Amino acid sequence: MPSTHKKILIRKQDRQLVRGFVEPDSLADMDPVELLDTQGQGVRIPQSEIRLAYFMREFTAQEPSWRRRSGVRPRHPGLWVRLRFQDDTVLEGVVPNNLLALSGFGLHLLPPDSSGEVQRIYVPRNALRECQVLGVIGAQRRTRTTPVTREQIQLFPASPPA
Repeated sequence: MPSTHKKILIRKQDRQLVRGFVEPDSLADMDPVELLDTQGQGVRIPQSEIRLAYFMREFTAQEPSWRRRSGVRPRHPGLWVRLRFQDDTVLEGVVPNNLLALSGFGLHLLPPDSSGEVQRIYVPRNALRECQVLGVIGAQRRTRTTPVTREQIQLFPASPPA
């Protein structure tokens, strides 16, 4: 299997879990999603049936537990967003600050706690009711290109006239 295939855990709309391997960059561009399950069989899942897809460090017996909301401002650069699903559950994370990365069937999200077992999350657009931007993280500040002169204007001559 190529190294570009990552471990994924898909939570379907009917709450069923599917474990397998997928190429992460093509996930948002294909419908249905094609993956290899853990037995090596090809599986096709329509985007409309996917609720969430977790990119995992290691497979677990059940759905991973992690914080759905960020307690503090995230450190990763990008757009800090709050996603509201069709059933009113809420998920916060960081998406790339790149309009081209937001095209396709869904978006990739960094979870609030990326040091855990979930590295990244894929959320299809049809699973969402609302997407709210909470902040822009890591925006570059503009720097001055011209130096500021600190010269004092002389109003009076240095020595009095004689």
